[in-house]
This record gives sequence, C-alpha cells and structure tokens, in this order.
Amino acid sequence: MKTDNQVILIGYTTRLFADSIESMIESFGKFTVVEKAKLGNKLLSALERIKKIDIIVIELCRLIKSDLQYFASLRTKYPHVKILLLSHMASAEYNREIINSGINAYVLKTCSKEDFKDALNKLVDNKFYYCSNITKSITNNNTTVQEEKIMLTLREKEILSMLVNCKTNYQIAEDLGLSENTIKTHRKNILTKFGANNLLGMVRYACRSRLLNYGNDEFCTVCPHCTE
Repeated sequence: MKTDNQVILIGYTTRLFADSIESMIESFGKFTVVEKAKLGNKLLSALERIKKIDIIVIELCRLIKSDLQYFASLRTKYPHVKILLLSHMASAEYNREIINSGINAYVLKTCSKEDFKDALNKLVDNKFYYCSNITKSITNNNTTVQEEKIMLTLREKEILSMLVNCKTNYQIAEDLGLSENTIKTHRKNILTKFGANNLLGMVRYACRSRLLNYGNDEFCTVCPHCTE
C-alpha cells in the first residue's frame, strides 16, 4: 500500500453527512480532506482549482439517472482521480449501471466505518471496492427488488409494518400473541434479507423498495421516496 498522504475532496448533497464523513476520514490518519463541495458546479470548480486530488468521495441521498452521466463525465475529465460513492442501495440492475459509469468504489450508508476505511485503502492500492451487499445484489442470479419482495413471508411483512410504525419488539409480541424472542428472530431475518445492519437501514430499504402500502396516510413527509 502507498504510504503518501492521500488528498480527498468530498462532494455532498447533505452538509451534515459531509462533516461526519470528514471527521471519520481524518480519524484514519493517512488521508487529508482538502475541501467539501456541494455536488454540481461547486464540486467541478473545486476540481479545477485544486491541482492534486487523489480521491473524490461522493455522498448522495438518492441516486437518479443523471448521476450516472455525472460520474461518467468525472471519469472522462479526471481519469487519474478515484471515485468513491457513498449512497443507498439501488436495484440490482441499477447497481450494475452505477458500477459501469466509472466509479472505483461503492459503499452503502448502512455499511460500517470499517467498510468505508477498507474502501479507501483499496483505492490507495489502485483496486476497486464494492461492499458485500452491493456484490450480492449484482451477482445473485440477477436478483431484483421485486424478487426480494417475494422473499418476505406474510408474518415478516406484518412485523415489518409494525417496526416501521415505531412499535417495540415487546409491543409487537403482545399484539400478535407471540413471544418476544420470536419477534426478534423475525426481525433478524428481515435485516438479513434486506442486507441492513439496523432498524434504520431496514426502514430505509422498505421505503425505497415500496414494500409497504400506507394507503392515504403520509408516513414521512420529508422523505424523497415518499413524496415523489
């Protein structure tokens, strides 16, 4: 692995995330965040102004089609700069398009600090890195979000709906007449199927994948997945 200090530029959609990413990167000891810039023209201006950048960390709240063209244009104009994408899980087919757009590393926001550190270290060694959930998504027999919906049992969907509505394991067990340990087992199985590490990751996945029907109720009015 190279020992030179690696210069990183963070491109962000959410400033709070960018600040957290900067603190995390600098805790690793061999990376320097030279600047944080909002995605779009400000990031492009920073790339023009700062002559030496080794890695761009791109934080996205939500991937859209035009982002792929943006990644591809960055790769064409700055072929020497490595790109690490930090975002949410997309469909298996979309993940392939993201990888083919020219990024060097793809880490989910549900992954750990160690996954993120591993990704940066791989880039230093001129290697690619995709976290395990991304790899599973694009290699598991063309699995799609629709197919993953079928994997949930009726009981798991019922429990998922209650978890999303902020009920505790104890409350769900009481409502369904089951033991709390049974609810914990179902919850663990749902997390595994979603490739999530915690309840927040589970809720985000259910929201993005439209796994639950809220009828006419507004669930989270500020979430782009619920308000489009």
